[in-house]
Amino acid sequence: MLRPLRCPRLSSLSSHYAVEDATQGRIRLIAHPAAHVEPLKVDYSYGDSINIRAFSRPNVERGIIFDGVNGDGQKARLIIPRAALTLNGDFSWIGSEEVTLTLSGTALYVSELESDDDYSGFARVTLFD
Repeated sequence: MLRPLRCPRLSSLSSHYAVEDATQGRIRLIAHPAAHVEPLKVDYSYGDSINIRAFSRPNVERGIIFDGVNGDGQKARLIIPRAALTLNGDFSWIGSEEVTLTLSGTALYVSELESDDDYSGFARVTLFD
């Protein structure tokens, strides 16, 4: 959960930025001061976390953020704000080797994001130069 932000150039919550989704840590810039330089750096703290007992629920619903490089070598970020995930396949918890954990799932519709210019109702892809 996003806690109150502190940013030297964006000091006023109501004048310069708004917290759109504290759980996902998403803010929206309202005003861009003349000295505004990107990327913005903000101070934040993590909120409470939860543990989910393995195999205790058939579906776990969470948001997912993937950062990486696409097939053309360009840096990219994929944000899926709501997804239902399940474990898929067998794996061993005990061992000295790395284990591949496979998840399968579905991106779920978020009606609040349908009118957002940066999202569809399901996801957002950002490509970086």
